[in-house]
Amino acid sequence: MKISGRNQACNKHKAPLTCALKTVAVGGSAQNNIVNNNNNLTIYQKALLPSFILMNARSLFPKMDELTVLLPNNPVDLAAFTESWLHDGIDDRLLSINGFNCFRKNRITGRGGGVFAYISHQIPCKGWSNLESPNFKWLWFTFRPKLTVCIVYHPPGCPAECHEI
Repeated sequence: MKISGRNQACNKHKAPLTCALKTVAVGGSAQNNIVNNNNNLTIYQKALLPSFILMNARSLFPKMDELTVLLPNNPVDLAAFTESWLHDGIDDRLLSINGFNCFRKNRITGRGGGVFAYISHQIPCKGWSNLESPNFKWLWFTFRPKLTVCIVYHPPGCPAECHEI
């Protein structure tokens, strides 16, 4: 796409200059890659929001073979799992996937429950380990000042008064 003709059209309608450029969303953090081929300028703009997968795993560990192939081969920034069914006997090294950090909060009593997350190494985020609840298992992450994500496991039979945070 040539810029010269499009710039004149943009200036005529007082539109921002970005309308003169071809923008292609490719997922991930906010970055631009500019490619100049024979006077054609294309900006590949990564999306401003991380891409998410959310799954009720009902036991994550037996699904590791599929996840090891799925996550690195798809544009996934955050993979969140409820009902991970993990416990302290399953080491983090058994759950690791190249290119991702893993975070977990196991259910302490009873079978099942828990939450787990994979976050791409390419996505800057802050985990909030100081947020605890006696009623829920959750993981909190802030990806930028105005984007905070919480992955929550709500145990069955929790009385209504436990919904207060």
